[in-house]
This record gives sequence, structure tokens and C-alpha cells, in this order.
Amino acid sequence: MTQRRKPAATTVAKEFQSSVDFIEEISPEWQETMGLDHIEIHHHYLDAASSLLFGAGTKNSPGTVRCAYMGGTTFTAFVETRWNYQMADVYWMCPSIVQWDEERLIATVVHEYSHILCASEQYLLEFKIEEIAAGNQMTTADIDALATMYYERMEMATENVARAVLRAAGQ
Repeated sequence: MTQRRKPAATTVAKEFQSSVDFIEEISPEWQETMGLDHIEIHHHYLDAASSLLFGAGTKNSPGTVRCAYMGGTTFTAFVETRWNYQMADVYWMCPSIVQWDEERLIATVVHEYSHILCASEQYLLEFKIEEIAAGNQMTTADIDALATMYYERMEMATENVARAVLRAAGQ
């Protein structure tokens, strides 16, 4: 029985660096195109989803929105905004970005930037869900179902904004 060879670590590292370089190259242009050039945006590259969902960035403080609806799927990136301070951090999942082509990476940058555009409205969603949970008006299962419903719709609305931006830009 022959054993399959694993790709060399240097190949994976080169593919990863190529993806990072591409994201860093296109991000300023899309930031300007989308009218976000007044917002301080930082990109971070992580190797595991667990490290970011429970440890990266700041604890949700007033005005902080984390857009990372999982829905049982893998994801490529998520954004944490502090809309009231005009700041955002985009977190990229290293295993995921290597597998996408340039078109998909552009679409993901635009999608995450669309979350930044909508951050103050999306914060209201976070606030309302926390308010409902704190009031013990619903069971935990009901709150989880409500949050899932809202997050799915938030992602759909964000994706609609992203697709409109891409179409308007001729992509």
C-alpha cells in the first residue's frame, strides 16, 4: 500500500502568504470604493476559529458588534466593529483563505466591509437579543432560535448589500 504524501509545509505557507498579500493589496481600494476610508480597519489572520470566537478582540462593549454567524458551517472571515469609534477589525481564518480564488476573496472583503457599513443597525440586533435574554421572557431554546433567525437574516441582508456593491463596481 502506498502512502499519500502530504503537501510540503512551505507550499501551504506560500499559498497562505499569497492570499494574505492579495487581501492586503485589494482592501484599501475596496475601503475607498465603499466609502469606508474614514474608518480605521485592521486585518488579522488566525489559524483556528476557536481562538477568535472566544478570545480575540475586545469583550463586547457598548458599540461593539461581532458578525460571525456560524450556522454549523465553516467561515472565511468575520468582522468586529466599534462603530461609535469608527474602528473595525477583520479576522481571517487561515485554513479557509488558502482554498479560495481571488474572486471569492474579493467577494469576502466586500461582504465583511458591508458588515461595517451596517454595524450600527446590527448593534441594535445584538442589544435587543441581550435585552430579551436578560428579561427572562423566553426560554434559552427560544432565545437561541430567535438569535439564529435574526442572524440568518442579517447575513442575508449583508450579502445583498455586498452583491449590490460588487455589481455596481462591475465585478
